Amino acid sequence: MNTVPLREDEFQELRRVCCELRERLRAGESARVEELLEIHPLLARNDEAVLDSFAATSKDPAGFELLYLNRLIEQSAWLLEGHRAKVTCLAVSRRQGTLVSGDSSGQVILWDLDRKIPRCCQGKHNDPVCKVAIVAGSENRRGTVASVSAQKGKSVEVKLWDTATGAPITTLHSGAIQDPDIQLSPDGSLLTLCGLSPEGHGGQSYIWKLNSASPPDEPSANIPGTFKQAFSPDGKLLAVGGGDGTVRLHVTAELGVVHEPPALEQRPGGRVSALAFSRDGSRLAAGRLDHGLTVWEVATGRILAHYTDQDGPVVFVDFCLDGKALVGCEGTSVLWTRPLDQPGPRRLLPGVESQINSVCLSPDGRLLAAAARKLPVIIWNLSSGTKERSYLANNRSVGQVVFTPNNKSLMLGCEHPQIRVWRFLDTPDLQRPLAGHQKEAWALAFSPDGALLASGSDDHTIKLWDVDFERELLTLTGHSQTVTALAFFHEGDRLASVSLDGKVILWDLTRTGPDRRQVVASSSVLHAYDDRLRAVSASSDGQHLAVAGSKGLIHIWDVAEREIQSDLVDHTGPVYALAYSPNPWVLASASGDGTVRRWDPHSGTLDDTKTFPGAMKSVAFSADGLMMAAGGDPRNVTLWSMNSWEVTMTMTGHPLTVRSVAFSPDFKTIATACDDEKVRLWDTVTGQQFYALLGHSDRINAVAFSPDGKTLASCDHKGKIPLWKTRGPARPASVVGH
Repeated sequence: MNTVPLREDEFQELRRVCCELRERLRAGESARVEELLEIHPLLARNDEAVLDSFAATSKDPAGFELLYLNRLIEQSAWLLEGHRAKVTCLAVSRRQGTLVSGDSSGQVILWDLDRKIPRCCQGKHNDPVCKVAIVAGSENRRGTVASVSAQKGKSVEVKLWDTATGAPITTLHSGAIQDPDIQLSPDGSLLTLCGLSPEGHGGQSYIWKLNSASPPDEPSANIPGTFKQAFSPDGKLLAVGGGDGTVRLHVTAELGVVHEPPALEQRPGGRVSALAFSRDGSRLAAGRLDHGLTVWEVATGRILAHYTDQDGPVVFVDFCLDGKALVGCEGTSVLWTRPLDQPGPRRLLPGVESQINSVCLSPDGRLLAAAARKLPVIIWNLSSGTKERSYLANNRSVGQVVFTPNNKSLMLGCEHPQIRVWRFLDTPDLQRPLAGHQKEAWALAFSPDGALLASGSDDHTIKLWDVDFERELLTLTGHSQTVTALAFFHEGDRLASVSLDGKVILWDLTRTGPDRRQVVASSSVLHAYDDRLRAVSASSDGQHLAVAGSKGLIHIWDVAEREIQSDLVDHTGPVYALAYSPNPWVLASASGDGTVRRWDPHSGTLDDTKTFPGAMKSVAFSADGLMMAAGGDPRNVTLWSMNSWEVTMTMTGHPLTVRSVAFSPDFKTIATACDDEKVRLWDTVTGQQFYALLGHSDRINAVAFSPDGKTLASCDHKGKIPLWKTRGPARPASVVGH
């Protein structure tokens, strides 16, 4: 990459604003993307040349600031690349999770979201694609994609495609319609198209029957005066909204002909601008341009509620929270929820201060996403009515947002050919710090079943904690100096500890009581070294134990025979961390001599060495043994592939030393402990940081995931041990001294 140097005045301005933002971050405030973008116009494009230039020009440790802040605002995401023109519309099938997108050149693309592979539909529109719809296939019928292209004053072109192959099925045409809306029935048997007729001559709806081998060129039916339409979840009803505010239900018959069921009670008014069925199909809601909102009971046609307190036209409405509430958008920038079982005013959702481009409700009805002009995409938790998260990684205007069927990702169509996929990775919530240690806590280890957490401290003790009930079970005494490292054996009934006193102690644990939540321990000293021990690791088969310390020697013990098997002698500085791979024939070490080494512990052979510009303090393997991560004074985390022993990724953004790294059990996330008092979570696929956990007030010495991945523990130099839970409600991050 050719880097364009920054002028001195540009560099100094970048430094000044980044320093200010860094201090705000350290104080617990959130950095606003707008402030970062205002630093220099080039950053609006997230220009890598500017980032490289800034980093290269930095003359002191503060030079990390821009890259650090940039990482903080980049949440875990990937790009879907396949379009060559601006993406104009998106849709996701509810059953198979297939994405379809259209662009301004007329191209339609199907995406396999698991593999992130595009498949262009064969052929294209001559004009920009303005709407797409998709229904997944089944054993008895093919899946269908419908796309719409319309040029002002001309007829509308609808193309149908096979979702399995991308092959065209047919091309349909209708009269000219402005702002056309297209929908497929849930079973894919019907296609509806509606919109505003030219020159304001009212609304129009066309219906095609698709359950034959060759769909007809001409519509099977049409409903004049229609401006909005919605299929019921079972596909048996079609609701249509008219220009006079009336809403009618039609029964979709076998041949695509439309028949009239009993009429709904009517509240005539302004044109219908929004329609939605509840998830179970029992209720129907309609919003109008005259600010009105009506809810019906579908079975009887009776009006259940009618609201007139909206301050603007209702342009979006849907049922949320298991059908017990409504969520809506009025005008261009007001979002709200309102319960259906109790009277009262609507509750406004905070955070939107500009024109809304797109609104989408999650399939489970609990989250709402909105893209607004010049603002990050925001997701609200509708149960609490609060902002749950913001997507700050994209600086361009987002035209459309769509949830995936599993509620775990959001698709963003932006003003460029790429589609961003925003994944909602689990972000732990602080529950309650474990209180007990009187001095700094140095080491953590979960038992293999996740029921116990062991912690080692400068108070010379080891404490065993009940993870579920967050209470102390037992204090183990036997060391005369700081307990620096801990390791459970694979059976879970034995714990190894090492200390600056040079002792290696084995603790045999017996669980008692009806719920096995009481612990009795006995201990034996495996060996006492004339060394300040700092690291310990047990092999996955439980037969061997590796220990090391300040002298740089690694001692491999046969635990059953209580005999030393070998000493590994190549390090020239203290060994701060050891990790056995799930394959017991691989051992890794991280040392103050600036190296990470890979050993065959049985033969004592050194297999490879990686050198770094500073002391390495931590090393860990993924649960499948295919990845290894290490961190230390160089302020980043390096990721290796164990198949090739090649570096696959470097995670940058830590301002100070990284003292501990840990893989989540699904090896999709790495947690890091840093001297800047933050626990960071990183995506192992993209290498991006997606969360920073606040709650410590001193340097963090260790992090550890529970075996089920639902709890992350961390400990710091004040003896605090927070448990971060990835499930359940969040509680205030109150930190108690130990």
